[in-house]
Amino acid sequence: MPSSSLSLALVAAAALALTGCPKGLVSFGVVMGTVQDPYGAGLGEVVVSLGDQTVVSSGQGWFVLDELDEADRAVVTFRKAGYVMTSEITRVRIGESSFLDAVMAPASPPQTVSGIIGGTVTSPDGASVTLPPNFAVRPGGLAWTGDVNVAVTLFDPSTDAGLAAFPGEFIGTRLDGSDALLVSYSFMDVSLSDPATGEPLDSANGPVFGLSMPVPAVMQAEAPATIPLWRFDEESGRWFEESSATFDGTRYTGSVTHLSIWNCDVAADRSYVIGRVIDCDDGGDPVKGARVTVKGVRGWTSGETSTPEDGRFRIPVDSNHSCTIWPSKNGEEGVRLDFVSADTGGELDVGDLCLGVAPVKVTLTWNAVPQDLDSHLTTPGAPREHLYYANRPITDASLDTDDTDGYGPEVVTIYDLVPGDYRYSVHHFSGDSDMSTEGATALMIVDGQGIYAETPPAGGTGAEDVWLVWDFTVDANGRVSAVNAQRDIVKVGAGDGASVYDP
Repeated sequence: MPSSSLSLALVAAAALALTGCPKGLVSFGVVMGTVQDPYGAGLGEVVVSLGDQTVVSSGQGWFVLDELDEADRAVVTFRKAGYVMTSEITRVRIGESSFLDAVMAPASPPQTVSGIIGGTVTSPDGASVTLPPNFAVRPGGLAWTGDVNVAVTLFDPSTDAGLAAFPGEFIGTRLDGSDALLVSYSFMDVSLSDPATGEPLDSANGPVFGLSMPVPAVMQAEAPATIPLWRFDEESGRWFEESSATFDGTRYTGSVTHLSIWNCDVAADRSYVIGRVIDCDDGGDPVKGARVTVKGVRGWTSGETSTPEDGRFRIPVDSNHSCTIWPSKNGEEGVRLDFVSADTGGELDVGDLCLGVAPVKVTLTWNAVPQDLDSHLTTPGAPREHLYYANRPITDASLDTDDTDGYGPEVVTIYDLVPGDYRYSVHHFSGDSDMSTEGATALMIVDGQGIYAETPPAGGTGAEDVWLVWDFTVDANGRVSAVNAQRDIVKVGAGDGASVYDP
């Protein structure tokens, strides 16, 4: 069923945060978001990892990573069979949620090559890799003597889809150790696997591999005769200069000593764009924790992953080029602004970027069982409105995602708080076991206030249980003035009983 319980959790979280009540307030950060294919469809069963934490995305592509320590730069990786691995970089702040929209591109169909003899594999769009004899090893370095499935996937950095699937940031480390803002002319992934099991294989150390990458037609006129080749390091989420390639008018060719994601980039002349993100729905206050993205007209993006208390940002950009900039937070995007960047070494102040910030977001996660937990949120009014899977959206709140096969997340967003009493509850709709013993967690993220967490009390028995999570009251100023964590499990009675979901 849909995640109405998420909405309730969001409301409850807002209430607790606003009152400053310490009960349930936690000292960790959250990273959440969605994973989609290049056409905007959510991807389920994506393994999402940050450090030693791993979760799997829901059928709609949603994920939540919680209990995270503060980190200036966190690398979030995304892996799914049949897709090219990618990474997103973010900042983790205590009491804040960082939101990521990851895009994963399907890998090209694999071709089978003898691991002993080697050969050349060409993708449908003309990228190729030349494989020497004995080019593959098992993870750990043991020689592989069987056949190898080789998938060669080319990306087009002149398109939004290509830029969105780019792993990490458009920042690289040169051979001399200095950093560079990268402009990509082409990038490709080469993945090796066991044809029998699909398990990944590694490239052997020492052999020389030949790479050939077509350049998009719209970028060929500006393509330099020689260009650095950069490899992506999955652990650090960084690009490193390692080799070079030459241009023949339509493609770059070069040699490398191992396989991974490789990128043909030049170092851009750099200037900076500065400004501030403000909440246009709340009197123009600065926004902490906003993500600011800049996209250039040629092969790069840049940005600030989480603005500080004053909402200000200073972002490196490709100098003297047309760009587009926009802010976002917790899945809500602000107005886009077009500008031409400053001369090399200069700064351009774009002023205040307007962003409407949802005051509360609630997430609900659990283990493989029960199969289906549902969020329920009831809001003030005459009559009261009830947000859940069969009634969404409602005024000022929506159920963003509903999960029906275990784990979650279910996510609820409250866009505006109105005076009166709210209740957030979780209904055990179907499946074995009970909420009390299966790791259910409700997080309420209150913008500018903090994160609240609750887990079910003892006493769960199974289907038709309702976990009463939070009741809270919003005052005439739109602020939560009283919050009560209910910590109670009751049964839904005959006829469903609105009293269960209403305070």
